[in-house]
Amino acid sequence: MGGGYKFFRWNAIGWNIYYKSTGYYFEENSSKRFPDSIKHDAQKISLQNFGGLVYDRFIFNSGYHRELALDFGFYFDWAFHSREVTWDGSSDTKTVSTSLSIVNPTDYGVVVRLIFAKGVSLYFNYRLTDVFNYSGAPTLPPCVLGIVFGVGA
Repeated sequence: MGGGYKFFRWNAIGWNIYYKSTGYYFEENSSKRFPDSIKHDAQKISLQNFGGLVYDRFIFNSGYHRELALDFGFYFDWAFHSREVTWDGSSDTKTVSTSLSIVNPTDYGVVVRLIFAKGVSLYFNYRLTDVFNYSGAPTLPPCVLGIVFGVGA
């Protein structure tokens, strides 16, 4: 969901609000120390987020069925639910822990989107915060590159 205002044929500002689910899987080996030192069959941390994005859009070509535009913006996510899931004993035993204190509840950064057509875009996010607020946590790559298929852009 979002909206915007077009200043000129070539420039507009806009905003989006969204829901996002993110999962981080951990490599299980003998040197693992985060989020615990136990070697599980599999382990992940899952975050459920509400977020918002404000952007400045530069429009290069527009029409009813196509648009070529470039967005530069800032995003903010709030993790309203976090959980750790582990599987042990050939995945027979599943353990779930919720409301994790090791997770940063907020996440923000910059975003660049390239819009090819209504509903199709490439995006690049650069996170300015750490996902985990625990001193022994791994440093995750701050960059995310993706593609969006949807209605609108």
